[in-house]
Amino acid sequence: MKRHPSGSPILPIYCLFLLFLEKSLAFLEQRGYLKARHKDRNT
Repeated sequence: MKRHPSGSPILPIYCLFLLFLEKSLAFLEQRGYLKARHKDRNT
């Protein structure tokens, strides 16, 4: 039996990657980094 690199194993990894991005973005927002950037743009 030969295993073909199908697209199904990529989906869980992609979901985990998106979750990681969301958590890191939320963490940065909590620290105030993103808000500071927006303030710099407005001025």
